[in-house]
Amino acid sequence: MSEAEESWKEHARYFRNHWCALLRNYTPSPLDYTNYAASLEAAPATVSYYDSAKDDFSVSGLGATAPLLELGYKEGASGKLIPVAAVTARDLLNYGWELNSLQMGSGILCRADLGCSRCRPVDLPSSHPYY
Repeated sequence: MSEAEESWKEHARYFRNHWCALLRNYTPSPLDYTNYAASLEAAPATVSYYDSAKDDFSVSGLGATAPLLELGYKEGASGKLIPVAAVTARDLLNYGWELNSLQMGSGILCRADLGCSRCRPVDLPSSHPYY
């Protein structure tokens, strides 16, 4: 596996770990969206490199964070706007959806550019389009 392929895979896992930590440390205002709490509680606190498939650790924790990513897709686009000083839970959920999609999409392009023989679509437990 090339250095470029290793790099994007590690960043995807690293991002999901820190995005979940950010959501866990976020304190929503009384008017803020909070229906993500159960999905966040179900997501692992951290995902180890060793929790992944032997040949593709970019998907480490992807299944466990898929419900949060789906909320980011749904609530980021159609959620109710509220007056805030800086950021809302929906903003953070949407941020996770967008950045995770960007990283996973970049990885697919990276694999294609490198002629990787393991290029294959990633199966997600979701009915939403991923890219």
